[in-house]
Amino acid sequence: MSPESEPSAIPHPLFHDSVVRGLFSPAVHLGQAVRHPIESARHHQIWTEIRIGGRDNLRSHVGPLIMAMVHRSGMDPLVASVAANKTAKVRINMMAKKEIWDAPVIGRPLGHVLEAGGTFPIDRSKWLDQDTVGRIGKIFKRGGVLGIFPEEHRREGDIVDPKHLKPGTAALALQFGVPIMPVGLAGTHDNEFGPVGVVFGEKLPVWEIPGLNIANIRTIARSRKAIDPLTESLGERMQIAQDEAISLRQR
Repeated sequence: MSPESEPSAIPHPLFHDSVVRGLFSPAVHLGQAVRHPIESARHHQIWTEIRIGGRDNLRSHVGPLIMAMVHRSGMDPLVASVAANKTAKVRINMMAKKEIWDAPVIGRPLGHVLEAGGTFPIDRSKWLDQDTVGRIGKIFKRGGVLGIFPEEHRREGDIVDPKHLKPGTAALALQFGVPIMPVGLAGTHDNEFGPVGVVFGEKLPVWEIPGLNIANIRTIARSRKAIDPLTESLGERMQIAQDEAISLRQR
């Protein structure tokens, strides 16, 4: 392994405020601490460091990007955000379930904190509306990074099951012509002492399909011949990134 591709390791971000100051990640931490205080406290005690692989893949990228992340823990956004910032000063704009904003008492103020960090709500019971797609388009127009969990919900185990991947990630990529980078996250959910592994995988190149609009289901139906194979390829790349993250964590 060359020096440029060697994984880096950083201490747990909560022990080093300078790593996360000014980032999106404090907002994620706040949200997780409020909604899952026991889980948050447990994980904060057992993580010893965040090990990062695939640094060159992220550092060499220029322009808009979709990060398709494996989802195993409510702390995944925090870990991915810290790793991306540490690696290439990249801020991830996260899509989050609107239930956070709808929570009694804390929902609205917490939502404001999350929005300040670039996070925005989506209704998982509905297809993306035109306003949401427009907001995503603005992120890409300024060369930003969009963070998505294609598996939608937190899953268990080390296998990325293609049946769990939603077509929306591929559809967004094809609508805007934005490449997808798989991100593996290992150890965020384990109840054991040790490091967390994050791997920024090799990008999937994507072309733009004229007329495709993810807010219009009819255009999605006409483009399934492109969306479905891309989703399948994404699942394979996510599995590779996840395997590398697991291996990185065990070194």
